[in-house]
Amino acid sequence: MVARRSGPGWKILPLVLACVACGDDNPGTPTSSASSAGSEGTGAAGAGGGAGAGGATDFDTELYGIHETTIEHAQSYANPFRDVTLDATFTAPSGRTIAFWGFYDGDGKGGPTGDVWRIRFMPDEEGAWTLEWSFSDASAEGSAAFTVGDTNIPGPARLDPDNPQVMVDARGNPIHFRGYGIKHRGSYNDPPLSLGKAEPFIAEVIEPHLVAGGYNAAYLQVPTGWPTGHVDSLWGDYAMYDLQAGHYVDTVLRHLHQKRVWALGWITFCIQVTWSDLQNGYQPLMRYFVARYGAFYNYFMWSPCWEMWELENWEAKTDEMMSYLVSIDPWQRLQGAHDRALDEWQDWQSIHPRQQPCRTVFDGNTRDVGVDAEIAPYGRVVFGSEDLWEYCDGSWGKPRDGTEVRRGLWGELMANVLPLYDEHCEGAPPCAGLGNGDGEPFVQLALDWWYANVDYRNPGFTMHNELVSAEELQVASSVPGQQYVVYDEDGGPIAIDLSQAPGATFDVLWFDPVAGTEQAGDAVQGGTTQVLASPIAGDTVLLLNTAR
Repeated sequence: MVARRSGPGWKILPLVLACVACGDDNPGTPTSSASSAGSEGTGAAGAGGGAGAGGATDFDTELYGIHETTIEHAQSYANPFRDVTLDATFTAPSGRTIAFWGFYDGDGKGGPTGDVWRIRFMPDEEGAWTLEWSFSDASAEGSAAFTVGDTNIPGPARLDPDNPQVMVDARGNPIHFRGYGIKHRGSYNDPPLSLGKAEPFIAEVIEPHLVAGGYNAAYLQVPTGWPTGHVDSLWGDYAMYDLQAGHYVDTVLRHLHQKRVWALGWITFCIQVTWSDLQNGYQPLMRYFVARYGAFYNYFMWSPCWEMWELENWEAKTDEMMSYLVSIDPWQRLQGAHDRALDEWQDWQSIHPRQQPCRTVFDGNTRDVGVDAEIAPYGRVVFGSEDLWEYCDGSWGKPRDGTEVRRGLWGELMANVLPLYDEHCEGAPPCAGLGNGDGEPFVQLALDWWYANVDYRNPGFTMHNELVSAEELQVASSVPGQQYVVYDEDGGPIAIDLSQAPGATFDVLWFDPVAGTEQAGDAVQGGTTQVLASPIAGDTVLLLNTAR
């Protein structure tokens, strides 16, 4: 990395994580450095290389990694979050330019005052990049160059161009979503989640529950606080921000980034009681957010608030604010607003987080979303963000035990809804504060089997409950003529209408969603209704595939 600099009272500092290609060696000469989260979950490998699976390499930053330049700028401002901007222009190897900006970071360690500024960026091309930066008051400027190499970081989530109901990463690889809710584990029931709480939160919640459980997506409350004071809010009084909370979020997001876990936001910019504060100054706040967190490829769906239908002028203001947020995001992350929010016509809304009672296979078996489910069905990604809360006392129609979690989950899968399991309960012991985890084994069995066997990403895959009997507690989805999936809550015989597949022969596979076992059955012919006797007592899954 090389650096150019000018202006009094400033210098570029090496990052705390590592110093990669740190300028020249003359004492007192300003230097710049960059670090990225490597493919093995490490920081930079050391001077002269990024971190990859094979060790040190000859580049500074990973493709879709985090390139960070830290600047010490001694100029004093009454409000450094609002009074000046740190403007940056990145030039990619292709010649494309990206206008971006940096952010004020106090003392660089979570303290509210200091001279530390950062430019945090996600390069999306391999090769040689350049950076030009300057403060808007012309007090300092500089430049740098760095190289980017590929270590197979997935890159941001996108809608699948062949089927907008599912997602791919930036490389076009399918995202088989396995969501786990940690917003209750790290917010309602803990003391303030600031810098000192980040590592315990990772050690006590993220690693043993989310990572060890094999989940690849987390639902986060931070960086917005909660009115009971359980969570420090990055946004402070919406004019001066809480940098200790900012560093907490940094630490959590870096860990999820290193573990290749997607992070989805719940209430990113305000809670209901601070709605007016956000409206009064949302543009500089959102610019700060994108500068600080936009470089994390895995972080998306930055929902502004929660249950906004209760707020004044919520539709127009949410549309205005989210349209602005999308316009300043160079990487065009998938965005959405918490359920009871906006209709499908907003171009920025590509994912809809919903809250749906989910105790039976029928409850979650819908793609209807929005206030009074007026978007029916939603044609892009539906995220079951608050459907499968294992809630022991049954509040809000949530599943109360493992059986209800299992049935609700299967209903969602059959509707192509992204599933998220959350052990959340505020009821009496044995599950005060959390769910008791009874549903989790069934969640793991279902997701393992579903992603290995079902052609759910096929654009033709959709619900076809008319093919089976609701009276017999059955739902069905299919790629007509190719694959049929049935969930039956009582394990009786399944009569399935195959009249739209004349001449086809189907292999039969039975799956026990409780025990996780499979049994093959005799092949059946299409063109008529077939009645198949389940070999499984109780809840049953039937899979029919065109014989090969």
